[in-house]
Amino acid sequence: MSNQSKYQVAIAAIDQYSAPLKAASASFDSLTEDVKAQSAEIKKLNASAASLNSYASIKRDLTETSAQMSSAKVKAEQLAVATKELSLQTKGYESAVASSQSKLQNLEAQMRATERPSKALRTAIKEARKEVKLNTANLNEHQLQLSKTQAAYDKSRHEVAQLTKH
Repeated sequence: MSNQSKYQVAIAAIDQYSAPLKAASASFDSLTEDVKAQSAEIKKLNASAASLNSYASIKRDLTETSAQMSSAKVKAEQLAVATKELSLQTKGYESAVASSQSKLQNLEAQMRATERPSKALRTAIKEARKEVKLNTANLNEHQLQLSKTQAAYDKSRHEVAQLTKH
């Protein structure tokens, strides 16, 4: 065989096999493009999923904050009522102390007016002093309780204000 026919056979063989290889290469390139497109789509979906998770977390935090605010508001309302009641009771004790002191002053004035104070008058003065002392102690106790309740109420109002800022 001549060299020329050897080359013709080789060229024919190359032609015969190169067409399927070119088709396979084109198919591979197309597949690569499809994989890249799918990869980009997966990245978009992952970003969307992260956004949804973030939204769910924010929604959960909002629900918790709302519950805390409701609880704090109820507590503040209860403390406001308690403060008002204690204020009324304290005013009652203040008037009782004033009344007891007035009664004691009247009895002491009567005692000074008489030369010889009677046993009944002395007993009444002792009782009046006990009453003043008791009413003063009750007043002090209620003022302390009122102060503590007012502090708790102020703290609760501050917590509600903090929650509304967030």
